[in-house]
Amino acid sequence: MQIQASFWMVFRRLCAQHFANQPTIWLPISQQIETVLTTPPRHRDAAVAALVEVLAGTPDALDLGFRIGMQMPLTAFGTHSLALLAAPTAGHALKWISEAQQPGLPLIECRYETEALHGRLTIGLRQPMSEAAERLIVATGSTFLGRLLERLTGLPE
Repeated sequence: MQIQASFWMVFRRLCAQHFANQPTIWLPISQQIETVLTTPPRHRDAAVAALVEVLAGTPDALDLGFRIGMQMPLTAFGTHSLALLAAPTAGHALKWISEAQQPGLPLIECRYETEALHGRLTIGLRQPMSEAAERLIVATGSTFLGRLLERLTGLPE
């Protein structure tokens, strides 16, 4: 699952909106997003980790994570979004995420396991991260995945 440049453009726009009145905070974030975009995909883990650390060090970082998770379009992952949105069940979508994400999803490793009628999505990191950065990733990812699951199941989060 290769994260397309269009995802990073949307991500940049959402961050820019959040930090619109804080240019001294926005500039290093914008520069780090540019670094992510210019880093070859197979070497992107470190660049994304650095971006997350910069974001985690901003005031209201968790708020930023929840906002991005809520505002990121479900179609932001391009053709991968179509596969997720067309999945017949939430379990199929989560299984697809865990199988298709290697090695193109930077920084994050996913594993989906099922047992009887229960499924578990485990998310790990490929790089050591600060506690604040881990919280930011969880806030963003869980909010986005919650929206995806709500869309797939028709049930509120």
